[in-house]
Amino acid sequence: MEAHNTRVTTLSQRVQQFYKDGIPFRLYHGNTNSTRPSVRSLSTSLDLSHMNHVISIDTQNLTCLVEPNVAMDALVDATLEHDLIPPVIPEFPGITVGGSFAGTAGESSSFRHGFFDATVNWCDVILADGRVVRASKTEDKDLFEGMKGTFGTLGVGVLFEVKLLLASRYVELSYQAVNGSITEAKELIRDACRRPAGEVDFVDGIMFSRQNGVVVTGRFTNSNEDGLSVVTFHKPWDQWHYLHASGMMNDILSRHEYSSPKSPNIHRELVPLKSYLFRYDRGAFWTGRYAYSYFLTPFNRITRYILDHFMHTRIMYHALHRSGMMEQFIIQDMALPWLNIEKFYNWVDEKFQIYPQWLCPLVGDGAGGGLNPHGNRDEGLNGKEGMMLNIGVWGPSPGEPVATNRAIEEKLRELKGMKWLYAQTFYTEEEFWSIYDKQSYDELRAKYNATTLPNVYDKVGDSRKNRGNNLTGIWSLWPLAGIYGVLSCMKGGDYLRKGKD
Repeated sequence: MEAHNTRVTTLSQRVQQFYKDGIPFRLYHGNTNSTRPSVRSLSTSLDLSHMNHVISIDTQNLTCLVEPNVAMDALVDATLEHDLIPPVIPEFPGITVGGSFAGTAGESSSFRHGFFDATVNWCDVILADGRVVRASKTEDKDLFEGMKGTFGTLGVGVLFEVKLLLASRYVELSYQAVNGSITEAKELIRDACRRPAGEVDFVDGIMFSRQNGVVVTGRFTNSNEDGLSVVTFHKPWDQWHYLHASGMMNDILSRHEYSSPKSPNIHRELVPLKSYLFRYDRGAFWTGRYAYSYFLTPFNRITRYILDHFMHTRIMYHALHRSGMMEQFIIQDMALPWLNIEKFYNWVDEKFQIYPQWLCPLVGDGAGGGLNPHGNRDEGLNGKEGMMLNIGVWGPSPGEPVATNRAIEEKLRELKGMKWLYAQTFYTEEEFWSIYDKQSYDELRAKYNATTLPNVYDKVGDSRKNRGNNLTGIWSLWPLAGIYGVLSCMKGGDYLRKGKD
């Protein structure tokens, strides 16, 4: 703990100097899981890359103390040594504790536990003037809630107490085929979410077309009394998870085992816990397959094995940022009111036909404490059952990318939905603050002397103003941009920060 305190003191002194000089500094973590264009300079960024330690694990109170730059795979490794696990683990190993708290992070356990930030008991914060305070549900509660989802614009989280629960050796997965519509998938998901803990601990789904998909439920288990197959998703020769799920769906439908949502036939298997938690790492769900198309490379088990190193999310994010190719894709996660899911899903199908799409049920306010939406948006998001459904739409843009993103944003506003702000955003500043409560947010920033920091719109606003490392001119031509991204990955090193201003 002494070494941690020394690190915090050094950081707080640098923040004090930024505050004295009136510099609106940004945070630097060494890598990113955001698809927004981004670049940092040495003189205007606070380096948190070394804040990556699990300080302690309390096996009696089922909590752990962690620094902000602890990645999810490191957190899982540390807690599993004690047969414990955080209730919510975002799906990519490189996502960090601080990023999950200050951004918006949920996964297949979030229908029960909420977003990752709901699993945090308290956090130590360096305020914009350099003071260090502890914020929780009882101390500086408005700061604690305000830090959620506001991307470090109220202060810098430097220590988090995260809840833990008992882990198991396996997750038993059950696959149910969808053979009708998004309404059927929604009903299967809702029914699964109503079942008790221990019977269902994880729920998500994938739609492979307008009619067909699969809903996957999981439960913790330490035994294999039924002699189920044990499947893994982390080895180079393993099938990518979405391809495996597609195979399960097709097998059910081809065998005519599918009957109806009320009496479905189910395929069951066991997956080791960590392999399940990061099942989408290889191929970044399914977006990695587009790299094969880009480089005119066959997409099969052999090529996936050979190129496995480049198909993990840490490498893929590096290549994406160095190549600037995020401009060609639609990468958006959106939450919709329960009653408006069909309207949005069918609209996306008619306009863009981007498949697969990820479905993940969530509970929570969906915005983050300090960035609340206007009006009675919580009720609109959660619906009668306090639940919303995340729809992940990721793939090459079928038209001009900015126009496509803008159309999605407008449709979301119309249907009272909300997008997660890790992705590219094209709202004008007026549109952005028509969605979120700027007055309350600004009052909170003023109370905690954070007005010298960039605000949320400064950080996540119109992506056209923050091109960062994106390539231009001849380097943007096929396949030079992709080659540049791959070579940058092979070289390694920093890909987000400039050495000079």
